[in-house]
Amino acid sequence: MNTEIQLHDCEISEVSHSSGSTTIVFSTAYIHESAGVPGADSGRVWTQVAKITVGATTLPSIPVDLPMWVLGGTLAIGQTRHEDFIPARGQFEGDADLAFHLSTADGSDGGTLRVKGSRVRIEVCGEPSEPEGYTECNRRAR
Repeated sequence: MNTEIQLHDCEISEVSHSSGSTTIVFSTAYIHESAGVPGADSGRVWTQVAKITVGATTLPSIPVDLPMWVLGGTLAIGQTRHEDFIPARGQFEGDADLAFHLSTADGSDGGTLRVKGSRVRIEVCGEPSEPEGYTECNRRAR
């Protein structure tokens, strides 16, 4: 099964920087799982806490009004570019460029959170919500 995080509507509850690494915590991440393409082909979806850690970073500009919601974004690792959907788990080596377009709780423009570095670790934590099946999803362009 292929498992990815749909960035749209994920809630960022924490952004921290320590020992040269930046960690972004999604208190709510939408996880799509499919035998085909997550977010496009039929499968399951649930919510869960997720963490993204980028190594060898400088201190990013951290939004002061957390939580913030992700409207969309990209993650480039080496020559691979992910747009609006990123892997749900794994460690990836290479130069990394992460950019999230943000929205505030009232729907105002929250700006962009951008983190550049190397080595990316993505993990899901805690208990997932009850998975729901879907047969058609238009969240992802093919």
